[in-house]
Amino acid sequence: MRQPWKSAAMPVLFAAAAVAGAMTAVPAGAEEGYGDHLMRGARMVRARNLPKALEAFRDAVKADPIGIDAYFNAGSVAQRMKKCRETLLYFRGFLFLSPGTADDRQANAAIAACEARPGVGMLTVRTEPKGVEVSLDGILQARTPVTQLKVPVGTYRVGLSCRCPDFEDATREVTIDEGKEAEVDVSLDRKLTYGWVQVETVPAEGVKVYMDDALVGETPVPKMKLETRKHFLRLEKAGYESWVRNVQVERDKTKVVQATLEAIQQPTDAGSSRKVQ
Repeated sequence: MRQPWKSAAMPVLFAAAAVAGAMTAVPAGAEEGYGDHLMRGARMVRARNLPKALEAFRDAVKADPIGIDAYFNAGSVAQRMKKCRETLLYFRGFLFLSPGTADDRQANAAIAACEARPGVGMLTVRTEPKGVEVSLDGILQARTPVTQLKVPVGTYRVGLSCRCPDFEDATREVTIDEGKEAEVDVSLDRKLTYGWVQVETVPAEGVKVYMDDALVGETPVPKMKLETRKHFLRLEKAGYESWVRNVQVERDKTKVVQATLEAIQQPTDAGSSRKVQ
């Protein structure tokens, strides 16, 4: 929960964890974490150094892209600095992540005020699959499809992530012009995923293993790591019939293939026992 911290200059809300108790200094050269950035931002607000406070809360968002307090504090400071670009982005991110709090009213009012000002365009984002998270300059905004989102003019880095194991993330650059609509259409690339195939044969040794027509080796062969899709397996050994199958490899699973090769039957000469006259 955030708790109020009041100044004669401005009221700002902070994460309780960030301001409760003594503030310990971060050693020089040590890597700061989310809470460290929040505490630094709180100190800068108390010192009335708003640019440094915004920088600290921006760093907190980078450290934890779903840290709701960092979004709200960054939006609050940007609002006081009359920076509509940052106000819109951070308060939109806050509302996207917020489960619904009393602070939503302030965020919505600040967004509406900035949207009504001159120098605003629109952004539409469509993706395949749908439901992909959209960020602008690393700040979460919405899920696709996004239709005519009002954004201050300028150039933005659009980040797209489904936060799932199936698709790669993507980024695009977009320029927003006043009164115009910019569109982004992206089909995310599927991630390459893998499973394993274990081949066990009778006879157990000397069987040539071909996977997708490439020779893997002769049995016994180690477990094979393969892309998750259908593969063509062929087994060959002199004196035996060829053994062929399609093998479906599933992600993070091992497919055990047990194959018994049939010996080739030698033809018999039915007339070989007859006497030659």
